[in-house]
Amino acid sequence: MLSKALKALGSALTLWGALTMCGSAAELKVCAVPQLYLALEHLHGVLPHDFTARYDTPSALAERLMAAADTTTECDLLLSSDERLPITLIRAKKGLGSAMLPFTRAPLVLWSADPALFAGNPLGSKPTSDAPVDTTCATPEDILAERPQHAPDPWDEPTPTTTKSPESMTQAEWDRYVNTILLSAARSDTNEELYQALKQVKLNSLAYADAHLTPVGYAARQVMTDSRKIKALLPSKRYRYEHEYQIYEQVRSGAVQCGLVTKPLVVESAHPSTVRGSYLTIPRRGHADIQYYVLLMEQSKDKVEAQELMRSLRHDAKVQAILNHYGFAPLAPEEP
Repeated sequence: MLSKALKALGSALTLWGALTMCGSAAELKVCAVPQLYLALEHLHGVLPHDFTARYDTPSALAERLMAAADTTTECDLLLSSDERLPITLIRAKKGLGSAMLPFTRAPLVLWSADPALFAGNPLGSKPTSDAPVDTTCATPEDILAERPQHAPDPWDEPTPTTTKSPESMTQAEWDRYVNTILLSAARSDTNEELYQALKQVKLNSLAYADAHLTPVGYAARQVMTDSRKIKALLPSKRYRYEHEYQIYEQVRSGAVQCGLVTKPLVVESAHPSTVRGSYLTIPRRGHADIQYYVLLMEQSKDKVEAQELMRSLRHDAKVQAILNHYGFAPLAPEEP
């Protein structure tokens, strides 16, 4: 009898241990660049597994992950703003080469801290509120509910008209929202449209990123050099920086009138509680896509769950809709 009881107890402990391990496996570690902060924090409960996120610049993430011991799981998934970081980790056998995939892209915008710079420009966009800056903290739900509406921008990615938070939407509302984002007709934007838009404003200084360091800089160089007509409208005062965060700070402070950055950086910072401004969305076909990548890390002990999260990032319509809320855009449909 005692032997049977001990066996039963052993079986129960084994089952409890297995359940405990399964429970811990669901808590994935995600390392991501700061541009993803608002969107990723809002994906808790939407992605198929719970996760903790750590945010840092690509160079800081590279340093930490390259220095990590082979037995240490610094993160199960890496979300990067370019392909260089994941490729570096794959070459160092820190990441799985077969599990590096793009999951979203960031539109390129010409942004200014001056809310009036692109006002009146049909291809521009500016907040409608002139309320004083509010320094109080806002929740993601508050951000979604209070974000100012922008003037229609035929270059911009399609955006929903609802101000509801994702959790409060009905299935029908989600369907309409997702269809607006994912099933929009492709446009045939041209350099001529960009030229006509730039003619309506007077630019006196411009910041852009180094083309050799980031996809943002490479895309900016394409915009500035592909057309002589456009180049003729750009200001003579041009300032090159290593990364778009430096551009953002220079434009925000007023040291430079405008800069070429990605839309998620502006959406995160252009909420009325932080800074006001205006922007012009650059046509997608005018530059190479600025894609964000997800990489499965070699040392992950929860690869099955991590791969499920990867698939959700890439293919779940609700996830893509939330990413769109914060300035990102779907990889498809491709423009002709």
